[in-house]
Amino acid sequence: HPLSNYYKILKNYATASTSSLSELRDQAEIAIGGLIDNVKEILTKKGEKMAFLTLQDLSGSCEVIVFPEVYKKSLSLIKKDTPIFVKGKMNTREDVPKILAEEIVPIEQVQSRYTRSIFIELQTIGLDADLLKEIQKLLSSTKGSTPVYIHFRDPLGKAAVIYLGEGLKVKTTDELLTSLEKLAGEDHVKIR
Repeated sequence: HPLSNYYKILKNYATASTSSLSELRDQAEIAIGGLIDNVKEILTKKGEKMAFLTLQDLSGSCEVIVFPEVYKKSLSLIKKDTPIFVKGKMNTREDVPKILAEEIVPIEQVQSRYTRSIFIELQTIGLDADLLKEIQKLLSSTKGSTPVYIHFRDPLGKAAVIYLGEGLKVKTTDELLTSLEKLAGEDHVKIR
């Protein structure tokens, strides 16, 4: 599936998948990624272009309504087979839930636009100084603007969060997240 390359992005940034839309309430905020499967453009009464998109993700498809203002800004992305990420609101008033798009971005820009911070969770028991060095080395090799925090937990459940400082801000990429997961463990790298 063309989206499998973006599995990590969908897992970390999407708040729903097409198969879970019916669980959301009307006007709920949503962030979802997928491939444009179909585009139907129409003119509004004022003569402005807008579009109805069919968005396909790994679990199914749904309709995304793109009003003129968002349509103008996102024109270059609204093409069949383009992988996009949509932020918007749910419309569940009719039988089939739809998404009203408020922002559409290329899926490959999601990490750089929407990562506010990265948290690395580490257990204090058996913590290895070499592991901390490796993490530090990795972070200092990808300079950027995203702050990184280490969340230490001890066996009793006490926790301390340490901000690694301006010098270790990073650029969020798939490679960085995968490497961090290899070092700290897959479920121990969180994006906020």
